[in-house]
Amino acid sequence: MTNGQESPDLARDEAELLIKQEYYKKLRENTFTQLQAAFDASKAVGAGSISQFLARCNALEDIRDRFYGHCDAITEINVMLPSENQLDVTNVLSSFDTMYYEIRALEGNIRSKFETTFTPISEIRLPRIDVPVWDGQLQTFHNWWALYNSVVHNGSYTNTAKFAYLRSLLSGPPLKLIETMEISDVNYALAYAKIEDMYANKRVLAAYHVDCMLDFKTLSRESVSDLKSFLTVFDTNYKAFQNLDISSHSDFFVFQCALRALPPSLRILFERSVPSKSGIPSFFDLINFIREQCRIKEFFMPTTITAP
Repeated sequence: MTNGQESPDLARDEAELLIKQEYYKKLRENTFTQLQAAFDASKAVGAGSISQFLARCNALEDIRDRFYGHCDAITEINVMLPSENQLDVTNVLSSFDTMYYEIRALEGNIRSKFETTFTPISEIRLPRIDVPVWDGQLQTFHNWWALYNSVVHNGSYTNTAKFAYLRSLLSGPPLKLIETMEISDVNYALAYAKIEDMYANKRVLAAYHVDCMLDFKTLSRESVSDLKSFLTVFDTNYKAFQNLDISSHSDFFVFQCALRALPPSLRILFERSVPSKSGIPSFFDLINFIREQCRIKEFFMPTTITAP
């Protein structure tokens, strides 16, 4: 420090900390908004909205963990900044906890009042239906999900029977998601939402099908088995990709190609910059993100001053 002025290095360090602080502040605000939505839903719980409220409650622990993580990051940054630039953590955490535990209390009351007694799946007699068991392979999920919804989910069964069907038609990782849940009318909506959230994500499915085609290794022979493997990968995945209800298949294909070319650290940063409910990001969203990263990195590039 010279003549009461900060050195360029110190000023640059503080500017970088303020950018990081703003980044985690926005993440914290987004997470707080998610809890606020669950809190608002708790105030409007009625006979027809109980299942929706309980489905929101499934995400509460993840919301809390992420919120605490953002607050921890802000606290670490606060230590390195002057007091006038520090963000409040204590009061924000207190407000968050108040809402969180009020929601949890209501959730406990609802579950104890409305959930039915556990029904072992072996005691439920179900008519035979022509739906195969799904083992978690993404290439077959779209067709299986459509068939399940048509035959079971949109059928005239009770929710308890639907839950029993769902359990019997899953194996492997998807079954593990719901196998510890009690079979009841209320829990069916929660189990269905778990499977839907994990596997019916259009972007995840689209990325899977595109990656399968991009990862296919060039054929070195022209044997029947090699050509059949080519057809299996490209014909099957292309049709499945085209059947997905996304706004632009061509834009997503280019987006996925470009995203794969980035290092993991930048891909993670990009995903964090995308609002959770904004839908599928576009190619231009990615390009604009990279332009912004260039701008930030250029801002912190050391400058060389030539002596006169």
